[in-house]
Amino acid sequence: MGTVTNFDLEAFSLLNGLSGRWQTFDLLVLAFSQSHFFKGVLPMLVFWGAWFYPWAEPMKKRARLVAGLWVAVMAIAFGRALAVNLPFRHRPMHTDGLDLVEPLFEQVVWGEGLSSLPSDHATLYFAVATSLFFVSRLAGSILFAHAVLVVSLPRIIIAAHWPSDILAGAGIGIFLALVVMPPLSRLFERTAPAMNLARVAYLGYPLLFLASLQIATLFESTRSAMALLVAIFDG
Repeated sequence: MGTVTNFDLEAFSLLNGLSGRWQTFDLLVLAFSQSHFFKGVLPMLVFWGAWFYPWAEPMKKRARLVAGLWVAVMAIAFGRALAVNLPFRHRPMHTDGLDLVEPLFEQVVWGEGLSSLPSDHATLYFAVATSLFFVSRLAGSILFAHAVLVVSLPRIIIAAHWPSDILAGAGIGIFLALVVMPPLSRLFERTAPAMNLARVAYLGYPLLFLASLQIATLFESTRSAMALLVAIFDG
């Protein structure tokens, strides 16, 4: 089992202790942690706003936005690979003997059998925030605040993750974006002039829509489809 440190216990106790005091707060935390509308829609709204914003060099910005989508895919794939191969770690809500503070509504229990380290949510949305920072500091800053306040902290409060799960996921997402975005952006910037966007829009925009939909929903439909295909082929 993955080791839970004193830092994890103390930070988790502090944040989880915010539960059970104010119903409005508890319901807001539940909404943030469960609804894709709050978790994933805002980053993709920022993405599409940046896509159509009248930049001085629109092709350069769009090349970086496309690179950011690739970084997001790499981040979630790498995070999943680590979660499968690292020592298993139980989520706080599945940890025996832990003194949990229950919210003022029936707690949602999920994720049993899935290791909590690293956090998929933190990995993905910190990667997206860092990638958008290469496009616009304002957009990146907004998404960093979103990744912390809307995506990450509620998942600790509801006992879905330990604080170090979030920190590890955030570190992975940020690191991948910082390493991969510069060369990938340069690659797409060089190839963009050769791509007539008006001519290939009927292909490009559906693919961009598919990618942004998957990121907004944490690749939920992709995971379900892959699990179904595995079940079919395993027969």
